Amino acid sequence: MKKYKFNGDYYLRKVFSKQFFDKLNHKECLVPIPISKNTMYKRKFNQVHGLMENLKFQDVLLVDEQKNTQSHHNKKQRMAMQQIFSIDDRYMHLIVGENVTIVDDVYTTGTTIRLAAAILKENGAKSVSGFTLAR
Repeated sequence: MKKYKFNGDYYLRKVFSKQFFDKLNHKECLVPIPISKNTMYKRKFNQVHGLMENLKFQDVLLVDEQKNTQSHHNKKQRMAMQQIFSIDDRYMHLIVGENVTIVDDVYTTGTTIRLAAAILKENGAKSVSGFTLAR
């Protein structure tokens, strides 16, 4: 993961993209965890989008650029995080009454998926589940 996510070896996405396709292709509403503009600037790619390259997904979630994301926080800091996500109003209609699957690369404490699930449910998702590459 370090080589893929932090060292920029984008080709490694190919190792897992077929498994993502096989597991998630039948899901109706796939929502990847977003990355901040600052992270995109540094990495030059969204690691979750890479894993989902052959899937139809919706970038429904926005990440608050003013709040720190958690990739470099310790467990205690991660668990104490407040809501960092919001819904892109342009895509609100895609989640209302739908079964949503949140997709992320790594499940560490579950905070990211819990925060994303909370905002999706608050905005009308019927149910929310999570799918990650690694734990």
